[in-house]
Amino acid sequence: MPVQMKKVSLLLGSGFSQPAEFPSANELSESLLDICNIKGDDSELPSHKEKVIFNKALLDFYISDKIRSESSFNYELFFDWYNDLRDQYLSSSDLFPDFCTKFRETTKVSEDDQHIYQDLFRFNGFFQQQIANRLWKDPSSISYSRYEEFTKFLKHLSDSKCEIHVHTLNHDLFFEGLSASSSMELCDGFEEAGSPYYGEVGNGTRRRLERFVDSFDHQMCLYKLHGSIDLYCYNFGNREFDMIKSPPHCGIWRLLKESVNKYGERSYHDNRMEYPVFLTGVKRKTRLYSHNLCFDKLFQRFDLNLSESDGLIICGYGFQDDGINQYLEGFIARENTVFCWINETDPRDVRPGLFERAQTRLFPIPKYLERVSFDELNRIVA
Repeated sequence: MPVQMKKVSLLLGSGFSQPAEFPSANELSESLLDICNIKGDDSELPSHKEKVIFNKALLDFYISDKIRSESSFNYELFFDWYNDLRDQYLSSSDLFPDFCTKFRETTKVSEDDQHIYQDLFRFNGFFQQQIANRLWKDPSSISYSRYEEFTKFLKHLSDSKCEIHVHTLNHDLFFEGLSASSSMELCDGFEEAGSPYYGEVGNGTRRRLERFVDSFDHQMCLYKLHGSIDLYCYNFGNREFDMIKSPPHCGIWRLLKESVNKYGERSYHDNRMEYPVFLTGVKRKTRLYSHNLCFDKLFQRFDLNLSESDGLIICGYGFQDDGINQYLEGFIARENTVFCWINETDPRDVRPGLFERAQTRLFPIPKYLERVSFDELNRIVA
């Protein structure tokens, strides 16, 4: 049957990338526990050894004090926990000194409260970089063969002049690579033309970088709702904030912003590359959905796309994000739309309350994506 839909939205979770051997949330949590075992050697500077000792002490303290024997380590809950500690310090809460006292009693750390806060601030960048490192893959090592039926379906939608709006909660760059390998053009709201931002590599070479302009004018658009491992924030004196895209592992170590005065003279303001910007934490990420760095605009687009789409296809999402689920409720309550999920787990079992007001036509495909055929996918929109 011919495609009848004019606009289709997709929502992708971590399960979408797993057939390409990207880690699940549980696998990522297990992998991040390895940073507890990082050890220094005698040749390292004392300051680096102190950082290693603190990193291990913080994780060991959290595991022994916060995780019961029957529970497992969840990196997002851990992220929430140590960032809550930072907030307690900034708000002068009595809880932070209490933590510091207990922390000193049970670890080898002997720093005062202020230094512990500074170490928490530094640890946050270290931890987010560790997450990013585990989500990056050399594009030449990725196989897209398990996605042939899925890309065939996307091309069919494209050939039928259907708008395709892909919303992903993943920080990895898999979908970008998948679209490039299949010669599917997409836009992600970033542009290089006219950008005043440059990245500098070790030898002084400068490369112009894309910055977020909130422009989505292609037939296929990609929205990285939770950020990405290739996104960095340019922060100039806490007055200017822009989201910049920098290719991972290309040697760029600092950001530069070019300005031109009335005489045509160019100057550059630098901003050291800190760590990639992406949203994580079970609770903390939902608080930043309205952050004006770019996430507020991305979620406004998400809301608009859901309100205008004829169909919504969800793949690899476990319905655990209450903020995302609120957006989905509005779509499910609409009439004359199609709601499909591709997963072995039925979301009506996981989040039954989400479907209480369902008016849309539910279309479950209880399979992993790599086992779904083009014909099964095409029935959703035909």
